[in-house]
Amino acid sequence: MDKLSPSKRITLSAMTVALNVLALYGASNLPTGRIACFFMSAVFICVLTSEGLYINALLTFAASSLAALLIVPNKTAIVPYIALLGHFMIFKQFISLKIEDKVISFALRIIYCNVFTAAAVAVVIYILKLDIEALLPKLPLYLLVLIGEAGFIALDFLSSLAQNIYIGRIRRSLIGNQK
Repeated sequence: MDKLSPSKRITLSAMTVALNVLALYGASNLPTGRIACFFMSAVFICVLTSEGLYINALLTFAASSLAALLIVPNKTAIVPYIALLGHFMIFKQFISLKIEDKVISFALRIIYCNVFTAAAVAVVIYILKLDIEALLPKLPLYLLVLIGEAGFIALDFLSSLAQNIYIGRIRRSLIGNQK
């Protein structure tokens, strides 16, 4: 892929910030569809990572997080984005490019999800002093872990699918033919 002009980089980054904040606002306020809104907030970053704009993606993640903290009334709704979803796509694309073995790459992505989820749980319990049991459904811990792992696998698979849709169908309309 050819390099994008600075104006296209800024435009893509600004669009991504706006769409991320909108998705996070939806995840905070909509009675249904929260998981879809969180997923979309993660997927919007793939526009930048698909173009190889990793620094822009990191800056977009930071700007989206700060803007959401200012705009979204329910601050706890932003925690999944800040804790994992916002930076997962950046890590995923970076690891997929650096490690050719698909099994090792997949394992590293799942480990990444587990580490950042555990860190988020620790922050919620020990720093924010929230009762995490009240936030989670009344299920045994092993079942919650299995559901979480299934969610991580689904996130990885669906984000790859969304990235392929972007590259195959949306990119030409958004960026133009630059190949």
